[in-house]
Amino acid sequence: MSNIDRWREALLKLPDASFFELLRNYLGEIKTPFNKHDLLRQLTAFLNRRDTRDAVFAMIDREDAVLLSAVALLDRPTPRAISLVFEDEKNYVELHMKLVNLAERLLVFRDPDDAAGRIWLNPLFEPDLLDHVIDPELLIKKRESEPTKARRALFSDASIGAFASFFRERPDAIKADGGIKRKAAEYATSRFGFSGADASETAIDLAAKAFKASGALNFTSGEAEIDFERLEVLSRLSEERRAIVLSFRAGGITERLIESAADVAQRAISALSPAGPAAAAGSAAASGPVAGASAAPGQPASAASPAFACDEESLRRLFVLASDDEEIWPLVGSMRDALVSGGVFGLGSDGFLEPAPLSRASAGEKGPPSPVVIQPTFAALAPPGLSYRDGLFLAKAARIVRLGAFAEYEITRDSVVRAFVDGMRGVREGFERLSGTPLPENVAFMLESWYKEYQSIRLDRGIVLTVTDPFRAAVEHAEGMASLLKRTLAPGVYLVDEADEKRLKATLEKAGFACVLPPAHHGAVKPTVVQPSSPGQPEEAGMPPPDAKAAGPTLFPRQEAGTDAVGAPGTVVPPSPLPSAGTSLLATMTPGRFRESEDGPAFRAKLDHELEAMNLTREQVQELQARMDRKLILADDQLRNGAVRSERLEARAMDFAGKVRIIEQALSRGTDALEVVFRGPHGIPERRLLDPSALDRSGGELILAGKAVPSGDDVRLYVSKLSLVRRVRSSLI
Repeated sequence: MSNIDRWREALLKLPDASFFELLRNYLGEIKTPFNKHDLLRQLTAFLNRRDTRDAVFAMIDREDAVLLSAVALLDRPTPRAISLVFEDEKNYVELHMKLVNLAERLLVFRDPDDAAGRIWLNPLFEPDLLDHVIDPELLIKKRESEPTKARRALFSDASIGAFASFFRERPDAIKADGGIKRKAAEYATSRFGFSGADASETAIDLAAKAFKASGALNFTSGEAEIDFERLEVLSRLSEERRAIVLSFRAGGITERLIESAADVAQRAISALSPAGPAAAAGSAAASGPVAGASAAPGQPASAASPAFACDEESLRRLFVLASDDEEIWPLVGSMRDALVSGGVFGLGSDGFLEPAPLSRASAGEKGPPSPVVIQPTFAALAPPGLSYRDGLFLAKAARIVRLGAFAEYEITRDSVVRAFVDGMRGVREGFERLSGTPLPENVAFMLESWYKEYQSIRLDRGIVLTVTDPFRAAVEHAEGMASLLKRTLAPGVYLVDEADEKRLKATLEKAGFACVLPPAHHGAVKPTVVQPSSPGQPEEAGMPPPDAKAAGPTLFPRQEAGTDAVGAPGTVVPPSPLPSAGTSLLATMTPGRFRESEDGPAFRAKLDHELEAMNLTREQVQELQARMDRKLILADDQLRNGAVRSERLEARAMDFAGKVRIIEQALSRGTDALEVVFRGPHGIPERRLLDPSALDRSGGELILAGKAVPSGDDVRLYVSKLSLVRRVRSSLI
């Protein structure tokens, strides 16, 4: 069905009272016999007249343009979506009345076959509306970004590594409830040099929340333990998406909705970029949950930071524009606050949100970074742009000293031995690869010395797997077994991490070996990263390959059939990395296009002059003036067509009989709503929109009964207490 046919169908399905009321306004008195389709053809011809179209556009003011822009940018929105865009500016009743007016003026219409009541632009006017009226700048206030003033994101790649190193070094710094001890927080703040948006919540507090929600910070025997495998899972994302996800986790966004919320945030950020949808398309692989994906052919793998800053209200609106998921809409305010606290957006002195310089490329797609400078003093200076996985290597094998323009680490005996204990191989080779040159002799010597010391005297905790000769080769080469064998203690004797007990049993059973494990001993289990590199894939600075195990609450683990992103039964639906229709339109439109017509006042003055010259009753003049106020008169002949019917839509104050008559009219028509004003419990005037159901009498008082719109709550109000009753043609919207 074409959009023109859809518009005509919407008018044909209006209740007869509303249909003929609308047609009489524009075409004049309708003579019998008539055919509705013929009437619509006449209406279409009237609206396509040049003088009619000029009048329609001359009377579009700024408030009209703002609402029409929201309808266009939201791409056939529901009334609820529009109300979210304007929730801080207009109450629902005011917004509904404005939408009804746009429908009366035939600028928008509601699809009657859509249960959600989506609102469309009238296709007769849509091309000219898009060219001359729809203006993103009316909804989104933005200015050019100033990257030099943007602060470092709290969850940039460099920061994540620094936080991980701190938690590893100070397991006693975290309380059992996940909070940070005061002295430890002060110590961390002095190292990292920034805090959250709320002065009472430091950066390390937010990092602890994000790590804990990611399953990367756990408690064993009263101390916190950092699980690098959970952090490794995030290496599949772009730096921008990592920062968004961790900011949302720190902000308490529901885990089930984080993937969708991150999609929305990235679409919104893309809309602030001059590259717009192209940039988002180029980062599709880095945004989605599939490991190893690459950028779309012909599209860039990364994009520059967004070129515009926007104010807080505009960012909230962008989230609404970028989402079709009604579950996300109630979260848009929390999402905005979380991204500000997480430094994805920094609050500038002018109140605008300055985007942090975050890459949209995944760790594997970034160009070669500058080398890490390793000095004879055992200091390791990591430059900006170090890959995420390399940053995690430093966090595991060194101790964070300070985080500034460079991340300054120190290679210590304790940090290196902890890396050995965790099963990291090739520590010296990893440092050499990062530096790009041979290590200082004293550093290389001490790394070798520490390794020999570790090998000489060590304690291991785990499960001992013993396999006799006939089955040794079959067990060693069983699918998935290589990643489970932590150490070979002797021929046929292997050490397996206690945390891998279930995986070990499942792997043996899959290979055809019956296996009964003895009961596990009670005590702390220290999770370690022990997987060797995959065949054909070089080991990167001692980090495990991308298929490293990842249990627990992680956002994008390797997907198994029949499980969702957190391992619960369900269906995996990959997120769409491309912008929604609304943000695509926003990114491709030229802002500042709307200019309020200077012809509007002149056209109204002309109508007033025509009206004064007509011989009409007082009631007819008032009715025509009311229509002119509502911008329903588009041509002189509408004043002279003989279809002027006095129609009273409202009654106020002491006009009790008028209020009752309007309520009865709404009840008899069955399609109209009522706008009412009354004083609430504290004497403050309240405005409601009601779907009326009855006018009851109780002890000499008349009571209006109905349901509040949009909540659906039952309402009963004394008619004598209503200071305003206005009938609203809700059948149009």
